[in-house]
Order: sequence, then structure tokens, then C-alpha cells
Amino acid sequence: MPRFEWSKPYRRRSLYRRWRPWLFGWNSIFPVMLLVTVGQFYTEGAVTWPDSLMRSADGFARSAYAQFNSQEVSDLSAEAVEYRISRIVDGDTVYMKDGTKVRLYGIDTPERDQPYGKQATRNLDKLGGRTVFVVERDTDRYGRLVGTLYTPEGVNVNLEMVCNGSAWWYSRYAKNNRAMASCQDDAKEAGLGLWADGDPMPPWEWRRR
Repeated sequence: MPRFEWSKPYRRRSLYRRWRPWLFGWNSIFPVMLLVTVGQFYTEGAVTWPDSLMRSADGFARSAYAQFNSQEVSDLSAEAVEYRISRIVDGDTVYMKDGTKVRLYGIDTPERDQPYGKQATRNLDKLGGRTVFVVERDTDRYGRLVGTLYTPEGVNVNLEMVCNGSAWWYSRYAKNNRAMASCQDDAKEAGLGLWADGDPMPPWEWRRR
């Protein structure tokens, strides 16, 4: 039995040192994940953070890929105008800080009260960020600027919304856009986003109900 040395002060292990691995180490990951999962289920009625995390990672990877390939905005179009986003109205409409209201060209997303409507709005917010470049296509009957949004890295936001299953290709107004058509086919086949529902109702039909 080891002798107790009275010459050395008794040092009791502090609570901080005892819990430090669980607060700041790898051990803390699983409790935090559990906490976030329970909290989101309690507040929103569904657990969506893993999907959001994967989409964010996918968006980051696509942005990095675009940057690696030197897709600069200056190469897109001399008509691309820089804007600062003020508010996301829904998945296909945004307000800019100068008051311009932009309707995304070639896509139609679920309405806010429609299944997947809120998720589409959040996905546009993640893709667009705060600064975007807009190539004007037209002005609609409501006076909105209809255009294609690009990130500072050169990512086509309109196309990405279709590719990740957040929007329909609006073939009525973008008939010859084969990239959108191909993206929609791939998203539908993979069951991404709104296509997870076997037979989602297009927003133009939802609005006529």
C-alpha cells in the first residue's frame, strides 16, 4: 500500500479537468448531436439538420470546384450586375438591398405553404449567400426583374436549385434549357429534395387550386 506523503498538498481533480474531454474533445460530438436532434424534433416536429448539413457540404464542394476551375464572374457575362440580397421571399424570388425584386429565370419552386416550400427557401438562402451577380433576362408582368443568379465563385444558382431537387424546371419559360432538363431528370431519379415525394404537385397547379 503506497504511503501518503504529507509534504505534498492534496490536489483534488477539478470539475473542469474532469469534464474537459466531454466539453471540448471528440467525446462531445455525440452528446451535441443528440441535443440538436432532440431540440429540433421538439421545436420543428422533424429532424432535418443532417440533410441541411449534407447540402451545405455539397454547396461548399461545388463552390470550391468552381473556384478551382477559375470560373470567374467576369467570364460569365459583361451584363452581370452585382447585388446585395436583402430578403429571400421564397425559393425563386428575392429582394435586393436597392429595392429590386428578382424572379429567378427558368425555375419554379414550391409555394411557402406547399410541401417542401420552406426547405426550398432555405436552400436558396444557402446557395445565394449575401452577394450575387444577376444576368437580366426579362421583366415580368408584375414588374419583377427576371434573371439568372450567380455566386461570386461563378455557380449558377438557378441551375443548382433544380439539380438539388429544390425547384422544377419551368419549361414553359425556358423551353430550350437542356441543362435544367437534364438536372431535373437526375434529381427526380435520385429522389432528391421535393422528388422524395413520389408525385409532388407542381406549384403552377397548386396556385390554381
